[in-house]
Amino acid sequence: MNVCVGGTFDKLHEGHKYLLDVACAFSETLFVGLTSDEFARRTKKREIRPYSVRKHELEKYLEGKPVEIIEIDDMYGFAADMKDLDAIVVSTETYAKACKINKKREEKGLKPLLIIVIPLIKDEKGNKISSRGVR
Repeated sequence: MNVCVGGTFDKLHEGHKYLLDVACAFSETLFVGLTSDEFARRTKKREIRPYSVRKHELEKYLEGKPVEIIEIDDMYGFAADMKDLDAIVVSTETYAKACKINKKREEKGLKPLLIIVIPLIKDEKGNKISSRGVR
């Protein structure tokens, strides 16, 4: 099964790793949509590390796994157009975006993706783990 995930993946943390691990468990090939610097600037309200740094960190974490990292410039990225995709892994927080991707795929005559939803990972205080809190 060809599976995709997408995100900024700034400061790779346990939540990102869980998302990637689940996606790898379901996939023959994992396609990672990594936000371009421009897309990250448009959508984030904080400083984001450069694309090359974020990509390198992903490559290091996913080393040895069948993965393709693709730069994306909007929330749909390649997921709305790639015929050979079967599933998308998202968190509860990004489920609505996966539904929008499927709507776009259906408009283009493509099969909808199986949406695999994972829970958000929380810290010991019950707060969502995010790149903001990672050093």
